[in-house]
Amino acid sequence: TRPMTSFRGKSLLLALAALLGDGKADTPTNAMLAKVEVAAPRPTDSQPCACADPIYGADVCYEPVCPPGYFKCCFACAEAKCKNMVALELSWRGELECIKCHPGDFCDGCDTFSMCPANIQPGREGSRVSAMGSTRVADCESCGSDQEADFQKSTCIDRYSSSCNV
Repeated sequence: TRPMTSFRGKSLLLALAALLGDGKADTPTNAMLAKVEVAAPRPTDSQPCACADPIYGADVCYEPVCPPGYFKCCFACAEAKCKNMVALELSWRGELECIKCHPGDFCDGCDTFSMCPANIQPGREGSRVSAMGSTRVADCESCGSDQEADFQKSTCIDRYSSSCNV
């Protein structure tokens, strides 16, 4: 039989129990499983393709491994800078490879992130802000006319760029 790799699969639960426990567990305990944060429900194959393949384009459907609000870090890539620099969350395939979307970005559930579009409205030009884990472009908010985004793009603060000479 084929090993199960979904959250419903017993083999994944045993692997998680081994990671969280002493490595000798035959079955996961409730205390061990309580430490695992389960992501949003995984899309099913019956749904229409929502994600174009990031490498091959719109002609190829891509099945994401991270939920909306997260983007994927290549856990198997030695050169991936994100691998050891940020907190990684468990993906739907049971790997630590999902990163919560950063402020100023949104992650629509296709394992990538997009920067919030800049506001080009006269008098309100500049970066938009968004909360960590944003999922839609609508989550990107413009700052007021006397404010602008802070350096992290997480909140609006009083306008500072006209005062700064650096």
